[in-house]
Amino acid sequence: MDLLAPVLRARLDLCAAKGFDGVEPDNIEIHDNATGFPLTYAHQLAYARWLADEAHARGLAIGLKNAPDMVGDSLEFLDFAITEDAWYYHWIADLLPFIEAGKAVFAAEYTDMDVDFTAACEWGRAHNIPFILKNRILTSYRGTCP
Repeated sequence: MDLLAPVLRARLDLCAAKGFDGVEPDNIEIHDNATGFPLTYAHQLAYARWLADEAHARGLAIGLKNAPDMVGDSLEFLDFAITEDAWYYHWIADLLPFIEAGKAVFAAEYTDMDVDFTAACEWGRAHNIPFILKNRILTSYRGTCP
């Protein structure tokens, strides 16, 4: 962490200086990915808490991204959640504790998946989770729920 901390702090400083409201550290679920390092869930959680403390110290909100296994352990220090393909892969309901805690969840599904976007939108309306449909390469295209 000693090597990464200055870089990450500088990035958070830049976000704050540019007037961002919050940050989303992409795909913080690292303990079960092939990183080449012996990372555990405890490392992942400690890293997320450290990032949250650093973001909050700069007046920035910080969100959870694609780490449903962390919901219960991070709810106290993360401010919102963002998902990708959570409806398609059937784990969107894992984020409901954020909604129950009064925190936002934003859900994106992608056009390269055979997703039933209408069903996702219906479920999202019932659970206060907005969905968008995007191209995976993140062009300007954005589909919204009817």
